[in-house]
Order: sequence, then C-alpha cells, then structure tokens
Amino acid sequence: MVTAIKEAVGKKGKNQIDDVKFVQQRLNVYVQAKLLGARTPLTIDGDWVPTVPYIEDFQRLVLGRGNPDGKVDPLPGTSMTQLMKDPTPGAAALVEAHGLAVENMARGPIGGINVDVWNAALKALIRFCNHPKLTRPHLLTVIDFRISRQQERMWVFDLKTQTRLYHTWVAHGSGPKNEKGKLVNPQGDHPHHFEDGMKYSSLGAYITQGTFLTNLGHLSQKPTLKVIGLEIGINARSQERGVYFHGASYVKPKSVHNSWGCFASPASVNPELVNAIKGDSFVFAYHSSYHPPV
Repeated sequence: MVTAIKEAVGKKGKNQIDDVKFVQQRLNVYVQAKLLGARTPLTIDGDWVPTVPYIEDFQRLVLGRGNPDGKVDPLPGTSMTQLMKDPTPGAAALVEAHGLAVENMARGPIGGINVDVWNAALKALIRFCNHPKLTRPHLLTVIDFRISRQQERMWVFDLKTQTRLYHTWVAHGSGPKNEKGKLVNPQGDHPHHFEDGMKYSSLGAYITQGTFLTNLGHLSQKPTLKVIGLEIGINARSQERGVYFHGASYVKPKSVHNSWGCFASPASVNPELVNAIKGDSFVFAYHSSYHPPV
C-alpha cells in the first residue's frame, strides 16, 4: 500500500501511476470535505492529466497560492505535507466555529449591521467552518457593498464577546479602463458589478493570512494583509490578482475613491485593523447579487 509519493505528480512531474493514484485519493478527501468548490471526486485511475486542475484548486483554495503550479512534490513539499493531513481542523475548533455562527445568528445582528447580511455572513461561516486555515473563527469581518462607499460599510466583530470591534470605510474596485484611459464600466459610489478579475471587487468568503509591508494605497511601508478567496468562480483568484486589505490615502471619511479590487481602508485605521484580523480569521463580502452555492 502506497503511503507517500516517490516522484512528483502533475505538471512536469514523472507521474508514476501509483503516485498519481495516491494523490488522487488524498485530493478526494478534500473534495468530500467541500474545500475544492463544486468538484466531484476523481476516478482513482492514475491518469495525471485530469488531476492537475484539482491540484491547482487545492493549492489555490487550501494553500492560498496566488500562482499554483499544478504539481505535488514528494515530502517535505508543501502540497504533499498538507495533502497528508486531515482536511478539517480539530473537533473542538470545528464545534467552536459552528457553534459561534449558530448562536450569533439566533441572537441577531449587533453593531448596526443589517440582518440579511449578518445572516448571510454567518451561513458562509458555517459552510467553511471545516477549512484547515480557519483557526480564529470568533473574528468576523463583513463588508456590505450595497452601501455607498461614502459610508462606513465594513465591520469587524468578536463573536465570542458579541462586540463590534471596528466599523469603518472601505473602497471597492474601479473596474478596467479602455485604450483611451476611460473606465469601461464605472462603479461610482455603489458598485454594481463584481467578478474575480479586471480590477473589480469580488464577493464571498475569505480567510485572512499574514501581513507584510508595502507601498500600496499611495502610502509608504504600511502593513498589508493577504487573504485566501474560498469560492471558485467568485473570488478564488484573489491571491493571483493581489487582493489585499491595505490602507490608502484615497480612503478618508466621506471621501472614498475606488481601489483595484482591494479592501482599502483609511490609513489611520488600517494598521490596527489588519493586525487584529490577520492570521486565519473569516471575511465575508456581500451584495444582493451574491448567490452562494446550493
């Protein structure tokens, strides 16, 4: 019985049949945990070609890679190391995440957020409460893109204490420009178009990662927060696109301009906010056009 692979599987791999079958088996565990979108289980046949898209989705949605290479290297490779693990967190963490969502949905919204977006965010938390990266489920960040960019429309909650930690402004994506430098689909104060590309904002569920220093937002060396988009066809290309939480000089109270799809917040708020929610907490961006998978 194969317990690990000897050679690389996937793009540019040697793709020995037994190695491919083992990777297929491990990928199916993640499919069954519903962590690879709507993918159906792979046939365990040793065929590496149809396995590559599954590897790429795994690297994108579970590992948070911006540019998945579609290859699983033998241990101690990162992809193989994670594939060998149980795809869900420990029972206690899973119960905590699910319990917090259910309890807070029953209690109702806090901090001035509308009940529909509150419930949508908590239902999304329930859907993804088994994600191995979600280790701080008590922290919930919600963006309601139905609200004008000139109003505070981003909240951060502590679900354990049922308190609002932040309520602030956040930008939305501008969309692309044509060859004459004019916006193709101007978004204005109220965004009306969302997609996983073209400098638009993306909706749905995310998990935060770590921070690093950048000059994004016309600021000098300020903390910027990486996120993993969890929904294929909605936001799964967030890493590839460079979608971050960062501060911006163009986001000020009641004077907010558009980003290129990032969750840009006021420069005065951003450092504290991203340090509070970094490290595997849950984010949900909402609009009435968002339709979760059935």
